[in-house]
Amino acid sequence: MADEAPPVRDRRARVIVLLDRIPTLIWVVIVAGVVIGLVAAFGGLADAEAHEKTVPELAVGEWSSTRPYSLAVISAQRTDRWDAVYLEADPGEELLVVEIDAVNTWDRPTSGLNGTVLLDVDGEVIDVDRILIAADGSYSSALPARVTTRLVFIWRLPAGTIGDTAALQLVDSTLRTDGSLIAEDYWYETGILQQVIVPVSEGLHQPPDPDDDSTDDEDAS
Repeated sequence: MADEAPPVRDRRARVIVLLDRIPTLIWVVIVAGVVIGLVAAFGGLADAEAHEKTVPELAVGEWSSTRPYSLAVISAQRTDRWDAVYLEADPGEELLVVEIDAVNTWDRPTSGLNGTVLLDVDGEVIDVDRILIAADGSYSSALPARVTTRLVFIWRLPAGTIGDTAALQLVDSTLRTDGSLIAEDYWYETGILQQVIVPVSEGLHQPPDPDDDSTDDEDAS
């Protein structure tokens, strides 16, 4: 005669006894594994969400939706001098020269483009050193409303900083109005809105100085 299956209550009792025999250390390991798995799962979701929130990228020549200046990055070059304004890099430096078209989308002239375009070098954002009017090399001042102006943004950087491309971050601003007859309306920066990865060409480079002793030392070595 076949053995009858033990009652369900007896099976539950045996399971409880077996669980009681598991050492506490093993329980700790099991719980820790579950916690780590949950953290990894939610961490992965957080990373995915962060990836989805990456800064939108514009093409070279494409207009940004930043305010109050809509910007279009035209070109970039690495050089050690900019003859339009007789600007030269110091020893151990290079210049990144970027041409950008800008339109003041506000209804009145505005000034102060510093902080509107940032250079991203391995996660470090660097503000521009000079902003010039491309037509005459003068410093950019108030830009008229609704008029396209070609600007030259210049960064002074340690030699070798820039590779074949440059990552430019375009900063958005919001208009602040106080509703007062005394206080003026003004724009304040609210964060990076878009970015442009622009190819970097080679510009002008100074020939070696014949009176530079370091050149002779390198030739001798």
